[in-house]
Amino acid sequence: FVEVCTKYIEEAMVRLQAKQHVNESELSLIERILAKEPNPKTATILALDLILVGIDTISMAVCSILYQLATRPEQQEKLHQELKRLMPDPDTPLNVKLLDEMVFLKSFVKEVFRVYSTVIGNGRTLQKDTVIMDYNIPKGTQVVF
Repeated sequence: FVEVCTKYIEEAMVRLQAKQHVNESELSLIERILAKEPNPKTATILALDLILVGIDTISMAVCSILYQLATRPEQQEKLHQELKRLMPDPDTPLNVKLLDEMVFLKSFVKEVFRVYSTVIGNGRTLQKDTVIMDYNIPKGTQVVF
């Protein structure tokens, strides 16, 4: 795994070095890290960390979505019907227009992410004074769940 990631990171470094002018808005997140870090070894470590964190986050998100679908047959059927309606042919290529029409899928995914956050802590700023387990927490305090 590390060898494959390192190969792509090195290719990105070569592309960056070949460019005469670097427009940051055109760079990927990994390319931005590589462009700002002068030490190639440190840049590789940072980029590799970013890839690993992304893999972990995405796998947890997909697992949460699949688990919630598996334990909710009615929603699973509703999603199945939406997908059959929008993509009657299994070979239909997925595009932005179709994704925009997948209202139930989008709302289901958003709800799973709301309930089962893929990040370690979910921060909120309290909108009013709040008491949690007999502790008074003033409005404006940032809390992490």
